[in-house]
This record gives sequence, structure tokens and C-alpha cells, in this order.
Amino acid sequence: IRRSPEFRKQINGKYIRILEEKDIRHNSKRAAAITSNTQISEDVNDLYLNGRALQQHLGILTQGIETLHNSQWKTYSEQRSFKMKYIQARHFAIEILNYCEPAKYHWRLYCFWCDELDVQMHRATCRQHVIAAGAKSEGYRGDALSLMAFCDECNTELAYEDYSYRCENKQHDICLNCVFKKVIKYQKRLNVIKKILMDDAGMDRYSCQIVFECMGGNVRKFEGPGKDSINY
Repeated sequence: IRRSPEFRKQINGKYIRILEEKDIRHNSKRAAAITSNTQISEDVNDLYLNGRALQQHLGILTQGIETLHNSQWKTYSEQRSFKMKYIQARHFAIEILNYCEPAKYHWRLYCFWCDELDVQMHRATCRQHVIAAGAKSEGYRGDALSLMAFCDECNTELAYEDYSYRCENKQHDICLNCVFKKVIKYQKRLNVIKKILMDDAGMDRYSCQIVFECMGGNVRKFEGPGKDSINY
């Protein structure tokens, strides 16, 4: 939803916001289910960390960053302007942990909604995604931008500092909670393929890997670190 000033009009001294119908997400869960308030399971944290064995450190480091940053703001005005939210601290914690240990794997996603085949999706924070799409600052103190990101799978408004995948066409986003659900389906599908090819047909591992690549669908897993950045 666009929130920039040019979409606002003043009528009888009161400001109203003008939205095009295509910008309205009728089923949006909005703040009631915003990602920053979601309970992230340990398995999803593993997805955030790309297999790094550092999950036990994530919560402690996040809490430490949040507490240390917010302890320096004493007045109400300072706290309103500079207070760090938990999800912002978690973003910094994840980035720090990324330097401590290389990723054990990464996921390559292809858009689940674009009509074209193999439209790759790139992982970054929602703030990076919307800025790349042309979002501007709201023009006052705070972190609000003129564009918000929504998950096209669960229709939830995403926090700016959370991670998501966005397609190269800059049209579709998916949050990591929904990616995790698709990862589970991917793993179940590959287990079935593995049983048929390796256990029943006796195919070797490397030949099976070629079949996995062709039949993995929109979700594919690769060993080692990937390019988790927006490069379009």
C-alpha cells in the first residue's frame, strides 16, 4: 500500500488517504499478524541462518543489542525517535552471526506467481526490497517508507527489517515463514524421489542430483553460501 503524500487529499480540513483499488489488500492480516510479532520456531530460525549452528546465540545476541541500544535514550522524545524494536535488533544479530560462520546451505527460489518460467527470487530485508522498488522516506523522524511489503502467500504485512524473497520482476514477495512451509513440501517430495530412484532403481547419488534439479520445482537447495542480495 502506498503511503506517500501525493496519495493524500484534504477535505473540509481533514486529511484522507486515496488508494487505487489494486493497492487494497482486502484480506490483509495487517499488524495483527505482522512478522515482528510472530513466534519464530527453531526450524525457521535455521532457515534464517542458512544452516549455521548458531541458533542458541541468536536470541541472546538479539536481546543484548536491543537492551544496549535502548538504554541510552532517557526522555520520551528520544525513545520515540530512536528506540530499537526487537525485529531490528534481530536483523543486526543475524548479520553479525553471518560473519561468524559460513552458511552450510542456501535456497534458490523461483517465483510462484509470475507467468514466466524460472523468474528467480532474491533474499534481502524488506526495506532493501522496497527501496529498490522506488520507496521514499515519509519525510519525518522514524523509519516509515512510502511503500510496504506484503507476503503474497499469507497476505501478511512484513516488517521492514524482516527478510523476504522478491522476484526479479519486483512484483511478488514471500516471507520466510511461508518459505519454510514450501521447504517442508520440497523435502517430502525429494524423499519420495530418492526412494524410487536410489533405493528401488539403484541409481547413483550424482545422477539422482540431476533429477532432483529438474524435479525440485520452485524450491531448490544448494550446499554452501549463496548470493543473498538484491542484484537486479
